[in-house]
Amino acid sequence: EGVKEILLWNANDLDSLYPYGPDHFMHRRCLADPEQPDPTLLPRFNNSAAYRLILRRGDLAYWPPQWAHYIRTVEGTSVSIGHRHHITQPIPPQPAPPDLILQVETTSRYAKGSGSPGYLEYMIEQKGGRSLSENTGSGNDDDDDHVL
Repeated sequence: EGVKEILLWNANDLDSLYPYGPDHFMHRRCLADPEQPDPTLLPRFNNSAAYRLILRRGDLAYWPPQWAHYIRTVEGTSVSIGHRHHITQPIPPQPAPPDLILQVETTSRYAKGSGSPGYLEYMIEQKGGRSLSENTGSGNDDDDDHVL
């Protein structure tokens, strides 16, 4: 019987999460990390702007298109099933500048897309800038780690 914590940010707050741009392999994810905020490099990020939900067995959560989410299991084992459904194509948020992405992902803190040394360069050169787990063919990539 697991328990999940979900943090949700309104679509109006997306710029403060520093989203990766559409040409980056981490597209639909954000630089801001709720567990390791970086007020020096990401000063607009504010955890307190998020709505906090606690989900237990049988609970259901819904959030509108383009609301960012962060999900973590806080107790026991849990499973999530999600479906992304957009009636209209949302307007993309302003992406984080490439120099900021590089600066954040080369700090000593955990960086979502950095991997081992040379990982970013390898992904850009060998995989066209997409992560190995991305499903680019169907347009229905619904990994749980997406935030937008």
